Amino acid sequence: MRTDSTRIAPEAQAWAAQYILETFGKEYIPEKPHKYKVKANAQEAHEAIRPTYMEYPPEKIKKYLQKDLYALYELIWKRFIASQMAAAQLEQTTFEIVDSSEKAIFRTTGTVIKFNGFLA
Repeated sequence: MRTDSTRIAPEAQAWAAQYILETFGKEYIPEKPHKYKVKANAQEAHEAIRPTYMEYPPEKIKKYLQKDLYALYELIWKRFIASQMAAAQLEQTTFEIVDSSEKAIFRTTGTVIKFNGFLA
């Protein structure tokens, strides 16, 4: 089975949007649902790997799954939800120190998260 599809059914996007709204709030829903570019040679006959039923978040079914199966399910769940959330907004600052001969430059960069979006 190929797993390179990025296609998501509209119903699944609607379920994800409702879950995101209830769990994180309106600001975490993108203005319009994400559409990802199709890779060359990708087979789009099937959907991307995603949770089948949104009624079963990982914490609700944890007691029914073996540890490794739970870890896999949680990974799929979290990545799917993150893929349907608004983008994170970051602010990056670069600081440079140059010596008087301009032979040495010390540079550092820092990033501050302004809105965590899909990182939540």
